[in-house]
Order: sequence, then C-alpha cells, then structure tokens
Amino acid sequence: MVISSSMQSRDEDRRGGYNRSYPGGSLYLWMGPSPFDLVFYSDRRYGARKRKGDMSFLESIFSFLFGDGNPNAEVDTHRWQKIGEIIRRCGGAVTAEQIAPFLNPPQPQKSDETNVVDESFMLPVLEKFGGRPEVTDDGDIVYVFPDLLNTASTSGSVVGSSADSSASTDLGYIEEKEYVFSKASSGQILGAAGLGVLNLLGAVTLGEYMAQLRTVPLPFLKWLYPPLLGYALAFIIIPVVRWYRQRQQNALIAKRNQARLEWYQLLRSRTPAVMRKLEKARRLRSKLKQIDAEDIAYTTAKSLIEQNQELFDDFDKKLR
Repeated sequence: MVISSSMQSRDEDRRGGYNRSYPGGSLYLWMGPSPFDLVFYSDRRYGARKRKGDMSFLESIFSFLFGDGNPNAEVDTHRWQKIGEIIRRCGGAVTAEQIAPFLNPPQPQKSDETNVVDESFMLPVLEKFGGRPEVTDDGDIVYVFPDLLNTASTSGSVVGSSADSSASTDLGYIEEKEYVFSKASSGQILGAAGLGVLNLLGAVTLGEYMAQLRTVPLPFLKWLYPPLLGYALAFIIIPVVRWYRQRQQNALIAKRNQARLEWYQLLRSRTPAVMRKLEKARRLRSKLKQIDAEDIAYTTAKSLIEQNQELFDDFDKKLR
C-alpha cells in the first residue's frame, strides 16, 4: 500500500522543489547501506540531483525512509507578500474577505445576509502590519493599517470604487502542495522496499538459526543480533509511520485549501454583503486619508521624497 501510494503521488506531483535540508544525518548513518557515503554526503548535491530526477540509489533510500522535505517551506513568505500587496492596493483599508484566501481561516458562512462574526484569523495580519479593526454602522468590520495609508497613496495604486477594489486586488489564493511519499523513481522505491524486506528476512532467519544452536560459533553474534534486528524493523516501520502521518497532513492541507478557495469564491461572487463591506472600506479609506493629510507634518530636515521613501522601506521590512 505504501509503495503504490508513493508511486501514484510521485506521478501526480512534479511541482515541488527541494526547499530545505534534512536534519538527522546520524539516523541515515544507521539506515543507509554504507556509512562512508554518509560522511561525504552533500545536501546541495542531493537537492540538485532530485530536481533533475536523477537520484543515486543511496539518495533514493534516504528519500524512501525520510521523505523529500517540506513542499510548502516558502508558503509563509509568499503569504505575507501577497497580503502586503493587497493592503497596499486597497490604500490601507481591507475586509476579511480580501485577506482570508491567503490565511488559514475557517470555512465562510453560507448566508449572504449574515455578517461573519468570527474573524479572529485576521489577528496575525493586524499584529504584523500594525493594523486595527474598525466597526461600521452596519456592524461590519473593516481593517485599517495606518502605517500603510501613506505608502499606498504615494504609490498611486489605490483603487477607486468597491467594484474596482474586488477586481484590482484579485491576486488569487494560496494553495498548499500535498506531501509526496518519495520523489525517487518507481524502480528505486521498489529497490529500497526490497532491501528492507531482505534485511528483515535475513535478521529473522539468523535469529532462528541462533536459537537452534546450543552454542553460537561466533559469540559476538549474540551482541550484534539485537542491533541488526532493530535496523531491519526500523527500515520497514519508519516509512510506514511516515506514510500514515503524511496522509493526515495531506487531509489538513486539503481542508485548508478548500477553505481558502471558498473565501476566494465568496470575494468574486460580489454578494450584497461583500459589496457592502468593500464599499465601507473604500469610504473609510477616503476618510482616513483626509484626516491623515491634515495631521501629518513633514520635518524640514528631510525632503518629501526622502520621507516617502522611508515609508516604503518600513513597509518592505514588514513583508520580510
């Protein structure tokens, strides 16, 4: 079951790259057929071969045992870049529907007339970009980011009407990639599995042979047999446990992807409730811009261009 699943997932997913190095090289020292290959092992060389689809046998065994890393290692970076771009385009005032496709929100409510009550998933965004919630007269929540109001207006990319807001800020949604069991070739996976079976059969056979003897010809075998049996069992158990855990992880990934898709579809549906919130955000943005323009006092120590550039630099730092 594990082997067939790994072959199927390998055929379905060729998009993932090797995004992080592997910890636990000492484990591979016990699992790999040759300890000397571990000493001269190179993560960079392994990653390059994997991208080319040309693993050595030792690398395929490592992939069979421990997998190929996290396919979503860059999701958080991509997430904050997209959210920052949306806030900038919206002039520093957004709704939950615009940001949810890039977070890990619960599924949206199915009613056009009912406001979304639980928008706690927006808290990390408020914390990262220095925002605050504003409650409108209709009970809707608009999220305002004062630090980004000036950068957005200075860039000249602020949208106008609520219809323009939903269209020009349509950056899609984040879709996480599911884990694959191994990106080794089918033949290499079969070879690694066959090696595990042979190890286990050999250890069991040796144990039965030693049990039938009154005296063991080589006494050190009594001390060597437990590690050999543990090695053989681990070679089988580790991939099975990892396969089962990946199934659970992929189920959660699919659930998160589905929730983001539903939020994205809700934003594009332009229901009365969504359009009302977008319009409230637009009006609040215009109001805050007027207040901000009256209150801001530029220092004479720096030019206006230098001060505007500092605003952009501060915004870029928050995206990192």
